[in-house]
Amino acid sequence: MLFVYRVLGYVFLPLLLPFFLLHPKLRGRFKERLGFYDAIPEGAPRIWVHAASAGDVKAVFPLLVALRRRVPHAVIVLTVTTSTGRAMAERTHIPADRVFYAPIDTLDSAARAVRRIRPDLLLLEYAEIWPNLVLAAKRSGARVALTDGRVSPRGFARARLAAWLYRRVLSAIDLFLMRSVGDAERLEALGAPRERIVVTGNTKYDTPAPGADDVMALRRAFGLAPEQRVLVLGNTHASEEAAILPVYARLRDDFPDLVCLVAPRYPERCDEVAQLASAMGLRVWRRSGGQPAEADVLLLDTVGELAAAYGLGTAAFVGGSFTSRGGQNVLEPALHGVPVLYGPRTDNFREEVALLTGQGGEEVGDAEELEGEVRALLEDPARRERVGRLAAERAHSLRGASEENATRLARLLAPDKNIRGQA
Repeated sequence: MLFVYRVLGYVFLPLLLPFFLLHPKLRGRFKERLGFYDAIPEGAPRIWVHAASAGDVKAVFPLLVALRRRVPHAVIVLTVTTSTGRAMAERTHIPADRVFYAPIDTLDSAARAVRRIRPDLLLLEYAEIWPNLVLAAKRSGARVALTDGRVSPRGFARARLAAWLYRRVLSAIDLFLMRSVGDAERLEALGAPRERIVVTGNTKYDTPAPGADDVMALRRAFGLAPEQRVLVLGNTHASEEAAILPVYARLRDDFPDLVCLVAPRYPERCDEVAQLASAMGLRVWRRSGGQPAEADVLLLDTVGELAAAYGLGTAAFVGGSFTSRGGQNVLEPALHGVPVLYGPRTDNFREEVALLTGQGGEEVGDAEELEGEVRALLEDPARRERVGRLAAERAHSLRGASEENATRLARLLAPDKNIRGQA
């Protein structure tokens, strides 16, 4: 059956080429997609970390910091799938010696990349279990581990259709560091050896909120007054902006100093959002627009600044939750002590939502309910402060997975050695 997967990889590769060459989130440095990498520093151990997207890069950042402390002489290579992931790695100065695009999971591309990087440890983030890559690394003598492991109920149903493939690949992985008990149980049902599965939590909870200096710099860039009230709409999709911008327009009638900061999930949609806002008579200014101008709607059209932008919020709505997308990270605004609002469709962040609901966060069924909640927060500063404080306390209570994961991974690399910084 693995043979079938490999054959299909070559069959579909010509069909995928246009996406890798033209899609704005995938294009760039196609040679790297085939496993051709520039020079990599000599040294040992060699750790290859794969984190596909910008969100995955952010999640793995605190783990890499912790690994650097425990294995200070390691050569760390980070691979990503999307251009936004690469931009995030470069913007945040992630502690890696090299950043490349990951190889397409064909037999020769994966093997070529493994020969070039020569990893002692291949570390996969989230659910990035690529059969050819895992097996090529294992054949080379590397240890293989999964961090922040997640198997959603929907993903589990799909994976069961290819259980024949998953059993083979999962048996080659040495350590599974899972987010939750439910994720661990679903992974075991797919064939992962129980004795290799450990529930340690989610490293993205350890990502520090941008500091006051970062938030203040963004406030100046947007030309916002120190006490300016801001409604932040983060990671939004088209239907959400169409529903919520009229809400903002009505709120502005009663709260004239209120501005709306919109950060679309895909920055390339900013033109679309600007046209929508302008058609409603709202003045628009973009983050990339140079000297700030007076505006009603501020567009965050850059990569990597949303976490700081949440710190400007009087209240925040986290997008993807009025759509089938399944929500986005509700903890980013919570870390700043900002009251968090989200829609009912948060399947991808169930644990975070359960933690916050009624304790700094609130689910709203539609735009009308959102308007009511924001209005209540604007009218009652004491309530707003109380809710924000609860949100921050709940978000900070989840920290610690990065340190535990780093210790376990360092032991996996050198099981007989004393690991620096272990608990």
